[in-house]
Amino acid sequence: MVSWEGVGTMDRGLRQAPTPWRAGFIAAIALVVVACGSTNPESANPSTAPSSAPPSASASPSPSPSPSPSPSIDVGAALLKNLSGFAFFARSTIAGELDVASARYAITGTYDVAGLADHTVLTVHTPGGQADEVIYRDATTYHRTGSGPWYIKPPSLKGDISSFLRTLKAVQETGIEARNGQQLHHLTAPAGASLPPAALGQTDPSITGSVGSIEFWARDDGSPAAMSATATWKQVTKTGPVDVTMTVEFTYTDVGTSFTITPPAEVWTTYTSKLSHLSFGYPVDWDLFKAQGKKTYDEVDAPTTPYATFYRYAARGFALNTLVRFIATNPNKIKGYHVDAVRNVTMSGVAGRQMLIHATASGQKRYWIYTIILKGKYFYEVDVFDAKGHEAADQALAKEFAATLVVNK
Repeated sequence: MVSWEGVGTMDRGLRQAPTPWRAGFIAAIALVVVACGSTNPESANPSTAPSSAPPSASASPSPSPSPSPSPSIDVGAALLKNLSGFAFFARSTIAGELDVASARYAITGTYDVAGLADHTVLTVHTPGGQADEVIYRDATTYHRTGSGPWYIKPPSLKGDISSFLRTLKAVQETGIEARNGQQLHHLTAPAGASLPPAALGQTDPSITGSVGSIEFWARDDGSPAAMSATATWKQVTKTGPVDVTMTVEFTYTDVGTSFTITPPAEVWTTYTSKLSHLSFGYPVDWDLFKAQGKKTYDEVDAPTTPYATFYRYAARGFALNTLVRFIATNPNKIKGYHVDAVRNVTMSGVAGRQMLIHATASGQKRYWIYTIILKGKYFYEVDVFDAKGHEAADQALAKEFAATLVVNK
């Protein structure tokens, strides 16, 4: 946390050097400890209530008593041509379940294909589970978790539904079945062919021995109506290795209707700081200023006024609440300094504090957000600085920065 405030990237040269208040922190904080006593930091209040959702996959189809006449085309070949074609358009909904040992969780989502682009949103409703979202467009894969920032990641045949479907070379028809109010051709893929766990958001490195099956239901012209995939594997949990089963069903709609999948408007990248031993994300159109020389923090500046700084500094045995109380006393005697709120937050998996502050610096009314955790022997801190009047946007930005930060050691 710095005791100075700038006015944006264009005015970097006008900024005052930061006051090294941390050097006097130990001496000053001793007075706070004597006056206030030592207090252990309160714990955050994460939800610990387990949840288990009923299975949401459709029931197995029942054979139709009166099959329709055989079509004049090879439905299986037509289906594969549709699924692998670069001019294929369709939307679909995803429903299913994930069984981990004795627990069962619902799966929901969507999967849309628009020619060479596709968009997947998948949520496994475990306690605290978030949506896993992937967009593939113009040979670039974008990924985000929940409502967090988008990142570019290398495309992978193992982790992409469309690429996997293009690897299928043959399917076998087993007959006509009534499904979802339609008479459909039931087709199965060769033994051993199934969507890999990574294609459905399951990327735990402990996953081993994945096996499964995949089947389709198609109309007479080979257009897909439904797809079902089942996979089983072993996975290591806190209690040891467990058996996992995932079953999902895709119900296709709007087959052949043209639409557009657009890439994210804002994309982030990642930087790993050797000085602070942490990694953090930031928007690709921001400028990065790495810590070097006497500068003991990394900084990223927006094209406009906001900027953010990232630190690590020795705790020297002091508690997080003690540091928060010290900052709240306005140690640098800044005019108009007011702590609006102190919140419980989590950063890099550790419970911490976030301070929302209004102040006046260089004659301008400013808004500052400090997010701090104590891990091991160090405090880790992310600060967001901006002009007053953008409080809601700055709080959202501080939340995203905190969500991307990872302490490396």
